[in-house]
Amino acid sequence: MVLSIIDVPNFRFNGGIFQLLWTGAFGLGWASFILRVVRRDQPDFEQIFSGFRSWGKATWGQILVILRVILWMLLLIIPGIIKAIAYSQYLFVMVDYPELSANQAINRSEEIMNGHKLEYFFFNFLVVLLALLGVLTLFIGFFWIGPWIAASQAKFYDEVHKDWLRHTGRGTESTEPEEVTAA
Repeated sequence: MVLSIIDVPNFRFNGGIFQLLWTGAFGLGWASFILRVVRRDQPDFEQIFSGFRSWGKATWGQILVILRVILWMLLLIIPGIIKAIAYSQYLFVMVDYPELSANQAINRSEEIMNGHKLEYFFFNFLVVLLALLGVLTLFIGFFWIGPWIAASQAKFYDEVHKDWLRHTGRGTESTEPEEVTAA
């Protein structure tokens, strides 16, 4: 009798919070791995778990993206979709710029995607069509479609990142220190 007063009826915990705790880290590790594959930089399977070295930042980034997209979706559906596309490259940004915070990586992703959102939308439309094709082949097609999608997303990031570097003038900066001459 006492337990029925304290018990919350119909309470179910589906593990969504626990899933949120590891998806950011695995996503960061996967982004690191697939970027190395696309850049032909000797990928290592252990790279997939490398996101756990930055677990806090990866998880916080995942939470921020979810919250931002939900807030934009509350405004209207279309702005929410546009912002979701704008934030889509934040894991790749975290791989290339590990010194950035999660919030800065999301903002950088938004900068990088400026002018490329429609391209990414059509790319995702193609991904949905390929996924339907994979279902029609009784899921056997996903053995080919899955890796192609992952590599294509990383290649898309590489291309828009290079474009962003060109437009901001950051791609022409020298990494060597300049010599200072006395006047």
